Amino acid sequence: MSTPGHTSPDAVPYAQRRVRNIDLSKGTQKQPWFLKLNPNGRIPVLVDQKRDDFVVFESAAILLYLSQHYDKESKFHPKDPDRYSELLQWIFFTVRQSLLLS
Repeated sequence: MSTPGHTSPDAVPYAQRRVRNIDLSKGTQKQPWFLKLNPNGRIPVLVDQKRDDFVVFESAAILLYLSQHYDKESKFHPKDPDRYSELLQWIFFTVRQSLLLS
């Protein structure tokens, strides 16, 4: 993936990405079109335009998905099983912390 002005050859150009604001106070995340993306009615949701609009929801799942499909240099998704285990530990720690704070 890329940031504005820094598009990798295999990434969707930043200007072509679609971003939708979800207004939680209006219950946008509970509307039928959103529930088709995430039946739990929660954010975040990623729709990967490069992969036939493949849908991924939940923060940790999105991080793992992006690393598996777009981290060609293994900067985030290590190939070494021990480093990968450490990565998962920190992802699950972060998810747990967010649950405790919500």
